[in-house]
Amino acid sequence: MDTTAESYLLTGNDLVAVISRRGGELRSLKYRDTELIWQGDPAYWDGSAPLLFPFCGRVKDGVYRWQGQDYPMPIHGFLPEATLSAAEIEKDRLTLTLTDSPATRAVYPFAFGLSLSYQLTDNALSLTATVTAGDTGLPFSFGAHPGFHLPLANSGFGDAVLRFDAPSPLARIEITDAGLLGNGRSAYPLSDATLPLSPDPAGGCGIFFEVPKHNRALTLESPALPCNIRMEFADFPILGLWHAEGAPYLCIEPWQGLPAPADPPTDLSDKPGTVRLAPGRQKTFNLRIILQQKGICHV
Repeated sequence: MDTTAESYLLTGNDLVAVISRRGGELRSLKYRDTELIWQGDPAYWDGSAPLLFPFCGRVKDGVYRWQGQDYPMPIHGFLPEATLSAAEIEKDRLTLTLTDSPATRAVYPFAFGLSLSYQLTDNALSLTATVTAGDTGLPFSFGAHPGFHLPLANSGFGDAVLRFDAPSPLARIEITDAGLLGNGRSAYPLSDATLPLSPDPAGGCGIFFEVPKHNRALTLESPALPCNIRMEFADFPILGLWHAEGAPYLCIEPWQGLPAPADPPTDLSDKPGTVRLAPGRQKTFNLRIILQQKGICHV
């Protein structure tokens, strides 16, 4: 197997996926030759579907504190720019790994292991991410940031909706104009379990919710798409929606973690949403993207 390729192709019947060693990012997902993933445009956003580790979102002024020392941290952590190693490569599955190094410890002083396992089936792409703590334990966040092609229309995305499995209200989380965590929480009702995407709710710094465990699955439905796109994210309590103003894509972002508070300065010991693993322990996150023929329910 070629463990040094820049990216890897996974193939199924109707689906083809391309995974990059850089960040373990999903760079392409084609359904019957139609590209569903945003291909990146520096005029708007040059990403496609980055994975976020060890932070989700921003820290104030790009700096956080741990045990009295300040460390720099880019938005969404260092994983999007890291080069991973290929541990398993098959026609329909791939495992990439990352461990701590002098470069990571300069900005994040912890030993860790990260494994990203992708599996492609006839109608779905699954990701299993496993984080392992080193001998001092591990405070971290993990998230996904896939951007889906979605044409704009008028003041939003036309007749596109997100359809949840249940009509339970979500809890909207306040995010400041600087992309940091505010103090506000408010109920966000769903009408008939749907969240319309017109008028546009996702511009600016996006819109973020706490999602109850029983409702951590949704389906993106749009006349402009060749299929419905279902996401299942049971291990992620936070859901974000975002796109750059005027850009024809929508990021649907399951997170375990939150941006740093706008005030006071961020200390990693009490950063909201942080997972704290004991030495040697693991935590696994599962995410599925399921492509559905229109008019057919697979729930």
